[in-house]
Amino acid sequence: MEVSKILLNSIKLLDVVALTADLPDYNLYRGQVGTLVETFANGTAFEVEFSDYLR
Repeated sequence: MEVSKILLNSIKLLDVVALTADLPDYNLYRGQVGTLVETFANGTAFEVEFSDYLR
């Protein structure tokens, strides 16, 4: 999923984020909320933990 450069500069560890698109291969759906727990590749890749189950 592509992230704009403006967003890259504003996302920080432990920020709450929400998906803007469905990722059915990962059982994740638009609107699900997660917490950013790690950044990689100088802030161009992220690890997010999701805690809500919509489906």
